[in-house]
Amino acid sequence: MKKLYFLQVKDRSGVTLAEMMVAFGVFGIFISIALGGFMQSLKNQRVALVLMEANDAASIIFEDIARQLRTADPNGISGGSCISFTASQGTQKIPFSSCPMGTVINNAIKVASFDANVILSPTLGAPPRVVMTITMSISDSSIGATPVYRTLRTTISPRIYYNLKSIEPQRKNRTDLPNWF
Repeated sequence: MKKLYFLQVKDRSGVTLAEMMVAFGVFGIFISIALGGFMQSLKNQRVALVLMEANDAASIIFEDIARQLRTADPNGISGGSCISFTASQGTQKIPFSSCPMGTVINNAIKVASFDANVILSPTLGAPPRVVMTITMSISDSSIGATPVYRTLRTTISPRIYYNLKSIEPQRKNRTDLPNWF
């Protein structure tokens, strides 16, 4: 009698259809979890970019005013929703006025409010300090439907330059000069 070897299967290695479907189901769950995290990180990155752009815009406005204010006449500074003073460039006196409120940076960012508060120094002869506060309104679809407001504040004071060699002999006998001088 002949043996039929092809009917005798001792080792059935392979994957059944049910095992394959379970494996694909588990793989699909892991991919959907990873994709959700990836999408959330992309949204967070867009929000961070918009907020950094708003901070950069506020810094540029502050730096423009600060550059002019550092050479300003300390007696003529006035604040409020606008700031004005007379800046010096060499021997030339240049009036400076800035009202950044309402300035549109791009279609998503604009200056919602600006305030410059001039604080006089209690020390005789010391320059006043200017505390500037700016609020940026950010309305971008990546952040949400309602606008987000970010407020930044900085303090600046005019620099007073003196030629110390020319006033050194006068300093010794003068009592009206400020203590920090």
